[in-house]
Amino acid sequence: IDVGAVSTRPGAVAVSPEEELRRAAPVVQALHASPLRAPISVDTSCAAVAAELAALGARVVNDVSGGAMDREMLPTVARLGLPAALM
Repeated sequence: IDVGAVSTRPGAVAVSPEEELRRAAPVVQALHASPLRAPISVDTSCAAVAAELAALGARVVNDVSGGAMDREMLPTVARLGLPAALM
């Protein structure tokens, strides 16, 4: 299940990492606590958001920027040992 809190459509308004976490964290927490056993993926281009959501139960990072929007993304997913979908 891929959880995202930021639109990637052209012209979308930018969202701060804090707002992204405010939106996505409750969803990741609820999915992680549910009896559903599907892996939780987070759709983010922010390494700090990826790390926080991984701590809440996310097990995959989906970064549409391929790590280009945040130079800490690739080192972060490597440090956390998470698989990443990079586009």
